[in-house]
Amino acid sequence: MKPSLLEETLHLLRASNLNVIAKQFERWCRSPANVHKSHVELMHTLMVAHDHTKRSGRMDRFITRAGFSSTVSINNVWTHPGRGLTPRMLANLATCAWVDNGSTLVIAGDHSVGKSFLAAALAREAALTRPGVHYRVLSKLLAELDDDDRNVKKIMGQLRRARLLVLDHFAEDVVSEKHGTLLRDLLDARKDKLATIIVSAKPFDEWSLAFENAGTGEAVAHRVFGGDATIITLRTDKKTLPTKKCRRAIGKPFR
Repeated sequence: MKPSLLEETLHLLRASNLNVIAKQFERWCRSPANVHKSHVELMHTLMVAHDHTKRSGRMDRFITRAGFSSTVSINNVWTHPGRGLTPRMLANLATCAWVDNGSTLVIAGDHSVGKSFLAAALAREAALTRPGVHYRVLSKLLAELDDDDRNVKKIMGQLRRARLLVLDHFAEDVVSEKHGTLLRDLLDARKDKLATIIVSAKPFDEWSLAFENAGTGEAVAHRVFGGDATIITLRTDKKTLPTKKCRRAIGKPFR
């Protein structure tokens, strides 16, 4: 390829904001190893680079919006039979097949055992494959609905359509009758269609106590557990804790 034509192509790619493809294209054209390779191989290389950038962008946006540390990833999740989460269980969850099937995952356990970290790592993995992953702390979500009644329909519509919705700190604060109804309807709309992760430190049999209307609380619990929900209860066993060095690498859930 003539240098002038290469430079013109690079200019057009950059002007179209295709900087990743431009960089990969220039690298390909300047490498002697690619002289005899086909156009199909070139296009495949460019599209793989483009796809990787899109996936990474979705992942980074999810982590930023959710306010999590960059250490959140499947690779940094601590697994051990004594913890209630084996490497095989994590590997199965990391495939995100349960997300595609619209299943519900409940992550339970005491405070500071890494429930939110696990939920965020799984959500991050789901964000790598397709958009539409939302993480919300339940109390903050409900406060947001109170702050702006005009946006209730918009917010709830987004959450109803989310490919994966994470509701953290579930049933850990008092839920008004109005909010309980919204929550029940949200779970109704998603049940068996779209995937949901529920994270809670509250024992399941005490969930209804968090709702002003106990009947609504029971209805919400039924919608969570009434189908094929997978339940993971994380535990902290001092005998199986990672080393201090490992905990520092993993991040805040184990400090």
